[in-house]
Parts: sequence; C-alpha cells; structure tokens
Amino acid sequence: MEEKTAKKHGNRGFKTSMLMIALIPMIIVTVCLTLTSIVMQERALKQSYKDRLSSVDAMLYEQYKRSADGVESLTYDESTDVTTMNGEQIAGGDSTKMEQQFDTYKKNYDIDCTLFVGDTRRVTSVVGEDGNKAVGTQASSEVISTVLQGGQEYSSENTKVAGKSYFVYYTPIKDGTGAIVGMFFTGIPRAEYETALKSAMATMLVIAAILLVLTIVIVSLLATRITNFILDADKANAQIAEGNLTFEVNDKAMARGDELGELVRNADALRNKLTEVIGKINGKAAEIKDSAATMSESARTTEENTQSVTQAVGEIATGATSQAETVQEGVEAIGEIVTSVGTLTEEVAGSDEKASDMAASSDQMKASFDELKEAMSQTEMSLAEVADAMKAVDSYVGEVQEAVTAIDSIAGQTNLLSLNASIEAARAGEAGKGFAVVAEEISHLADQSKESAGSIAEIMNHLSDRSSSAVKTVDQLTEIINRQQEISGSAQESVESVSAAIADVRDSFARTKDECDNIRTKCNAVNDTMSSLSAISEQNAASSEETSASMEQVNNTVTDIKDLSARLSSISEELNEMLAYFTTE
Repeated sequence: MEEKTAKKHGNRGFKTSMLMIALIPMIIVTVCLTLTSIVMQERALKQSYKDRLSSVDAMLYEQYKRSADGVESLTYDESTDVTTMNGEQIAGGDSTKMEQQFDTYKKNYDIDCTLFVGDTRRVTSVVGEDGNKAVGTQASSEVISTVLQGGQEYSSENTKVAGKSYFVYYTPIKDGTGAIVGMFFTGIPRAEYETALKSAMATMLVIAAILLVLTIVIVSLLATRITNFILDADKANAQIAEGNLTFEVNDKAMARGDELGELVRNADALRNKLTEVIGKINGKAAEIKDSAATMSESARTTEENTQSVTQAVGEIATGATSQAETVQEGVEAIGEIVTSVGTLTEEVAGSDEKASDMAASSDQMKASFDELKEAMSQTEMSLAEVADAMKAVDSYVGEVQEAVTAIDSIAGQTNLLSLNASIEAARAGEAGKGFAVVAEEISHLADQSKESAGSIAEIMNHLSDRSSSAVKTVDQLTEIINRQQEISGSAQESVESVSAAIADVRDSFARTKDECDNIRTKCNAVNDTMSSLSAISEQNAASSEETSASMEQVNNTVTDIKDLSARLSSISEELNEMLAYFTTE
C-alpha cells in the first residue's frame, strides 16, 4: 500500500512537473510579452497623441500662414483687448472667430488649443482651476526658452497648464520679417491618456489570462496522457521486478512511435525474453540435477569397486611379504642342505630339475607382477585424465551459458535504454526527475539481471571445469579394475605353483640329504636363485604397497566426484529457487 501511495505521489509529481515546465516559461513569456506590449502600447499612444497634437498645430498654422516664413503679422492691443492676425481681428471686441474654432476642436477632438502672442495666452480653450478660460496667463520658462527664443517646436508628455497635467505641443509663429511673434499650443489632458493607457493594459492582461488558461488546459491534458503511458511502462516494470511475467501490456502504449512507446515495447520484449530464458534454464537445471544424481550413483559404485581392489591389493602385498619370508627360510634350508648333501646324484639331479621348474614358476610370477605394476601405472595415467572425464556435461553447461549470455545481452540493452532515458531526463532538468527515477529502477533491474547472469556463468564454468573428465575416467577405471582382478588371479596361481614346487624340492632334499655332498656347487647356484627370488618378492610387496596408495588416491578422487555431484545438485536447486521468483504461467 505504501509503495502504491508513493507511486501515486510520484505520478502526481511528474504531472505537476510537466505543468510547471510548460507554465513557468509560458507565464514568463506572457508577462514579458504583456509588459512589452504595454510599453509599446504606451509608446504608440504617446506617439499617437504627439502626432495628433502636431497635426492640429500644423493645420492651425497652415490656415493662417501667408508665406513660407509665416503669417504677415500678429499683434495684441492691450487697450482694446483685441488680437489681430494678418490685419484681421480674430479675437477681442466683437470677434470670436478663433475662440469658436478652438472650442470646436475641443468638442470634436478633445484637444485644447491656444494662441500665444509673445509669451501670453490671448485666445484659448483651456479652462483654469477657477472655471474660467486661462486667457492672459504666461507659458513656462522652458517653453519660452525652447520655442520663442530657440525657434524650435516643443512637446511634452507631462506639462502643467492652468494647474492640470497635459500632453502638449508648441509651434513657433513667425511674421513676414522672420521674427517669432507667438506660438500655437495644442494639448490633451493627461488624465485622458492615462485612462486610455489603463484600458489598453486591461485588454492585454485579459488576453494574457486567456492564454494562460488555455495553456494550463492543453498542458494538463497532454501531461495526463503522457503520465498514463508512463504509468503503463511503470506497471510493466513493476510486474517484472515482482517476478510476474504473465501481465498484459496496454496496446495503445505499445503502438506509440515515440520514446514512451519504445520503453513499453522494451518492457514487453524483456518480459517475453525472460519467460523464454527462464523456461530453458528450468529445463537445463532439471537435466543438471538428473546428471548429478547419475554421477553420484556412478561415484558410489566406483568407490565400492576401488575399495574391493584396495583390499585385494592389500592381500597380494601380504602374500608377497609372506612369500619373501618363506623364500628366505628356503635359502637357509638350502644352506643346511649344502653341508649335508650325500652321494645320491640322481636324487640331486631330480631336485635340480624341480628347482628349475620352481625358477620358471618364479619367473612367471615376476612377469605377472610386472603386468600388475604396468596395470597400476595405467591406473595412475587414467586418474590423471579425470580432468577430461565430464565433457558430457559440457553440452548442458554450454546451453545454460548461451541462456546466460542472452540474459546478459538483454540486461545490457535495458541498461543502455535506461541510460538514454536518464540522459533525456537530465536534459529535461527538474521536470525529468520522475522519469529519471523510472530509468534508474530499470538500470537497477538490468544490473541485478547482469549480476545473476554473471553468478550463473561462474557456477557453470566451475561445473564445466570440475566435471568434464568424470565419465571417461570412470569407464577406464572400470576396465583397469577388471584387468587388475585378472592379473591378481594369475599372480595367485603363480604363487601357488611356486609353493608346490618348493614343497617338492623340500621333499626331494629330505630324501637325498644324505647323498648330495657332491652337488654343493649347484646347491650354491640354487641358493643364489632363491636370494633373487626373495628380492623379487620384496619388490612385489613394495609395488603392491604403491598400488594400494594409488588406490587411496582413486578413492579420494571418487570422493571429490561425489562432493562435486552433490554441489551440482545443490546448484540446480539454487537455480530453481532463484527462478521460482518469476511467474511465467
């Protein structure tokens, strides 16, 4: 439950992050555009006001100009309060021509007009703070300096006129001599400009708000859709992480042609490949377990046989030792015979023939023991080939290694995809953290799969090294043991023949002991032969002991094979336990 809650929070965080990614730049852009638009609107409005005022100023001036230099004349008679332009009375007395014209401009265009004679207002539509027209008031010093003294036009965005702030425009008036005799004024109250500016700002703010609302709605829909696809990929990866390979992937997510669709398709491909590989590994693990059981049974049988061989070799060694002692006693007896041989030449000759037969039997026994020694040498060579005995298991190990290679390849591809996803998430910055978590979990899963594959590969390599020679060596060992049994039987017969011959010789010497003095020299030769026979018996006894030691080594090797088969069975069970984590049906 906590994991699901964390995932929900993570999803909401991702969706919120996407909204922030889209909204923050949009808000910044909207604010910048709004401020820029307001500034531009303000500039345009100011320029519009300036153009309107300058146009009216120019129109008034053109209306009264009589030459390129300006008007013919402009005068004010203080005594009569009459203003005359171009010889025509335009204000004061009975004339209200220019005053009516200025009032018309104000009514129709909201523009105040003023005619200055010198620096004093003589005709104006501007109303002062007392409610009367501001006739007779003077211009500011800045206007006087710029227009009347400098002969330049003057404009301002905020100039006090009769106590009010105005947009103003002043144009100098020249007479026929080129002298500046007055100026035209046009102005719009700044309050009107501020009202227009506020209206424009309000319009821009409304447009910006509408754009933001539309952006929020569109981005929210896109974020929800993308989040749903990410949830599909996350669910697939979560199912794989939990060992469930029987889940179904959303077809719409699979059909996407972008990175999200690729992520879902890769998760589905990983699920399918894991199912296939796990099925193969399960089958091979069962085969390994059966092979281990067979190898264990073979090792047990071989151990029993080698114990029997060891016992037989021990008995042969005991017999050879006993034979050496008996031969030594015979040598001593022959020495006694030498001192007591008599005159019975025929009996001595018969005894010599029997001694020759005994020598032949002894030679046959030596040859038999030589064969036994050679057989023991072959046994040692066969034991050296134990390392090659388990090649039959290599075929199973090879198939498992192929499966491990496939898992390792899939883990590498998943890790590469996770790296690409991490890079894309890093490019996304703060907004890609949620996506980076998914990529990191995929990377961890790929690393775990790769570590498990490496562990399995290491176990299979160890198994291949230890078991590759067992089968062949066990077969050869069986043949050698059979041959040793045959040689042991032959040696036993030879020993029995020697024993019988020696018994006959002893009987013959007993019958002829009083008559064998004349064959002392031949008895000495027999004495030497018996000494050689004693040495051979001792050598055979030593060889038997070496063979017994070799059989002990065989027993140790067979014990190692039993331990190896037990380890192999344990590995198979461990594989089954590891693979049981995944549900494929």
